[in-house]
Amino acid sequence: MAFKKKILSQVDFAQLANVSTAAITNAIKTGRLRRDKKGKINSNTALAKAYIKSVKLRKASYANPPRLSAKDISESTKSIQSKSIVDIKRIQATTELTLLKIDTAKKLLISRDLVKKTFGKMSSIIRSYFHPLPDRLAEQVAAVMGIKDKKKILKARRLIEREVARSLEAFKRDSEKFVKKLK
Repeated sequence: MAFKKKILSQVDFAQLANVSTAAITNAIKTGRLRRDKKGKINSNTALAKAYIKSVKLRKASYANPPRLSAKDISESTKSIQSKSIVDIKRIQATTELTLLKIDTAKKLLISRDLVKKTFGKMSSIIRSYFHPLPDRLAEQVAAVMGIKDKKKILKARRLIEREVARSLEAFKRDSEKFVKKLK
């Protein structure tokens, strides 16, 4: 993979690699590419060659799957008409599996584990924001309402605490149902 130009600016290297300049900047920040003292990139280094190769591989994996023509579909339906129900189900299952593989290759699908992990983190973040609400709101609401009686402030705090607990319990119940559906 020898190039005519050896030392390139970031813009020129981005054009050579068929990526944006932001991608090149990111690659430099993460150590996947290196610049010399003048800010140029040597396109013949192993790092630069590896970067260009990885970009080509990544872009190739995003390539669109082949499209079926009307002729292909009509031929498929002719062959299906002469097949048994078991054969038709097998063809349908194979087609669905192929479509899933294509979507996976295009990175259109998210793994079940990632969804569970992300949902768990979101749930804990939401709970951490809602649990201190009664303490913060009770005195603020009392001040706005002009209430100075400590018993009334405590009663308002308990009321807010109860409502927050109900909301969090409903959220927990619904999120558990969602996670169970993923299994």
